[in-house]
Amino acid sequence: MRHFHDLGVRTMLPSYNTRSAAGGGCLDDVDEGLTACGRALIREMNAVGMVADGSHCGARTGLDMCEVSQQPAIYSHSCMRAVWDHPRDITDEQAKACAATGGGVGITGVGIFLGPNVVDIDALVRHIDRAVDLVGPDRVGLLTDRLPVRPGDFKALLEESPELFPECYTRRGADRVPAAGGPADRRTRAVRPGIPRRRRRRHPGRHLPPRRRAGVALARTTPTTSRPRRRKDESRYARFRHPAEP
Repeated sequence: MRHFHDLGVRTMLPSYNTRSAAGGGCLDDVDEGLTACGRALIREMNAVGMVADGSHCGARTGLDMCEVSQQPAIYSHSCMRAVWDHPRDITDEQAKACAATGGGVGITGVGIFLGPNVVDIDALVRHIDRAVDLVGPDRVGLLTDRLPVRPGDFKALLEESPELFPECYTRRGADRVPAAGGPADRRTRAVRPGIPRRRRRRHPGRHLPPRRRAGVALARTTPTTSRPRRRKDESRYARFRHPAEP
């Protein structure tokens, strides 16, 4: 873990959908929880300053992770199984156990986890409401797994033009929308000592004379053939699709 931490890794999952040496995955028929290796893994992650993430883990493994961890644990991108019964979603018990560690749950916007494979804002709000009712607004965030989100911009717009939003957004107030540097961000940084800050990219020709610098800028603006954006592979969840889905 120290080696991965030195390379910049700050969060890790014990398993991804299926069983690993550390524990069970959400798609396993039987989840026996964290193994001895998995428990040692969580303790070592705590020691070096890496956040344990239960998304994609089996329910028993996720509960064991929260029990073993002495630092805040998270479900970085998961929805609520009480709203939509999908093995990738987490139970109420998992959400409460995670919040008890001082961590939180990030609701994701993937359609097959929200409902019958439809990305619908009402479905997203239902999952958010369920999580907030269980663990409180300070323990719930938004990590869509699809689109970049700028909470600060969203909060500013909510404060300036609340009439543009439905009541489900405004009833708790704009102060409940997490902004960069807010409580959740500070808690995360507390368990990630030494995390590198993003540095501003310098112009590639900054060290060159003005004429050559202009040539570099021109080369950077020349259109290039880009690769098509790869879509998220959802075939692994095919057997869990709703009968009404195409």
